[in-house]
Amino acid sequence: RLSNAIPTITKREMVALACDFSKVMEYDPLLSKTSMERIRYTVRMWLELCVLQDKCTFLLSISHEPSRNKDFSRELTSQRSWDTEVHPYWVVYEAVQGIRIRPEQYEVANHLMNNNGNVIQLNMGLGKTRVILPMLILYYSYQTSSKRMPRLHILSTLLTEVCEHFH
Repeated sequence: RLSNAIPTITKREMVALACDFSKVMEYDPLLSKTSMERIRYTVRMWLELCVLQDKCTFLLSISHEPSRNKDFSRELTSQRSWDTEVHPYWVVYEAVQGIRIRPEQYEVANHLMNNNGNVIQLNMGLGKTRVILPMLILYYSYQTSSKRMPRLHILSTLLTEVCEHFH
């Protein structure tokens, strides 16, 4: 490590390990399988705690606003309805963006993933562009069994905003 032959891991690289854990051997090729599993578990747990910290910060920021009691109770009772082991890239997305994927958003994404060609209409403000669309892009991008690449058709009025958000 002193000679830079083996790299030292950064936070950004640690986040990337959640999605592609095979790269852990680049940082320490002498790790046992048990140690690798512990590191994988710890990285995912760290990401989940980052998301929980964002949730707590949000709850504290609106706790003194009586007009937002509905938002407070919805966020307080909201629980993750998907498995971070199955979709590690989503917990990375939550941690990096400082968001939480709501159960309703997961239900929509899950329906679209399991029902190819279906169309769903949603009201404004439910996270179609900022949450559900990135969830689907990440899901299809990380599918190893398929050689498909997601293609997006975006209204020209939303194109600038979507490009900036995805960037």
